[in-house]
Amino acid sequence: MVSVGEVGVHAENSPGSFRVQPQHARLVGNLARLQLQVTGTDERGRSLDFTRDVSYSVSDGGVASVSKTGAVVPLASGTGKILVRHGTRSVEIPVTVSDFLPRAEVSFTRDVMPVLSRSGCNQGTCHGAQFGKGGFKL
Repeated sequence: MVSVGEVGVHAENSPGSFRVQPQHARLVGNLARLQLQVTGTDERGRSLDFTRDVSYSVSDGGVASVSKTGAVVPLASGTGKILVRHGTRSVEIPVTVSDFLPRAEVSFTRDVMPVLSRSGCNQGTCHGAQFGKGGFKL
């Protein structure tokens, strides 16, 4: 069985072959994150996790960045390709970033207060007290 995310035309269980999942990286918004998973087979036919043993690069470095552990983070809206290398073999994974705002607006009322309310931190027994708690007063 051969798929888009597989190296060349190697069978899925041939020695040295590897697969990258997902086969297309789609990131929506500034807070989107994606973890690539690379699996392969060794000479004995055992399935192994190669995620930390491969190298990653992005053809258009302005669209997304990939850490050495395969974590993909958006940088701007657009498309590009992530190149995954293991030895002499490589796979290209398309990456699409959409709805990325160059400067995301952070609002205390919209973004922070709901978290404090859910945790009960805005009540009188916590940071909502007259003098606050731990140097933080609402």
